[in-house]
Amino acid sequence: MPIADDVYSHPKTSDIWSQPDPLQNTDAWGSRARRPHAGRTGQRAKRAIPSGGQDLASALLRIGIELRTYSAEQVKQQEYVKELTAARRKAEQKVQALDAMQERVAAGLVALRNANNRIMELASLNVNWDSYGAYPITAKAVATSTAILLELQEHILVERHAISMMTFIAPLADGGLQLEWECESDQLELEILGDGSIGYVHLRNGVVESSREGDADPLTLTDAITLIETICGFEEEKAAAR
Repeated sequence: MPIADDVYSHPKTSDIWSQPDPLQNTDAWGSRARRPHAGRTGQRAKRAIPSGGQDLASALLRIGIELRTYSAEQVKQQEYVKELTAARRKAEQKVQALDAMQERVAAGLVALRNANNRIMELASLNVNWDSYGAYPITAKAVATSTAILLELQEHILVERHAISMMTFIAPLADGGLQLEWECESDQLELEILGDGSIGYVHLRNGVVESSREGDADPLTLTDAITLIETICGFEEEKAAAR
């Protein structure tokens, strides 16, 4: 039976046909798709971080950056303080070493002057000064001994090289002189013979380490000074003061 045109034109019927097809708003599985609410979503995004919250977040970010910068500056400052403290301690140690060396230099010069006076006294001894027929101190022995003292004085003044003080000066029966130094466990004896030749004996803890006979294998003046500085010099103080 043909459908009359009046059916489509009926008010109620036209309303039915004008409704949207529900199948057009479903996904592939037939479930009804939900339209996005762009307007609501935008409103929610705006409400998530209000203008006051943005200012607070920016302030917190700035504070964090400032704190990191401050911490880095603090670390640099602490490192600088450590370096400054180490440099000051090193400078104080140098000053102490210089003071100690100055004291030893002054004492060494006084000792050399006293030694020179002692040599001059011994040079006035007469024949048989020991009552066993000893010879008087020869001019060559006095000259060699005085030259050693002058060389030591020059090293002390020019090189600021402190030397242990001479502990003993004695006349020898052949007209010579004996000069002695005691340096902790070391003992050095220089024998200046009547003819001016130089021999030595080096003892450590009472045991002979080395020796040379002045009449057979004499030392030169330079060798004698080097020997004294090697055994009785304060090289550690000289190095610490550099």
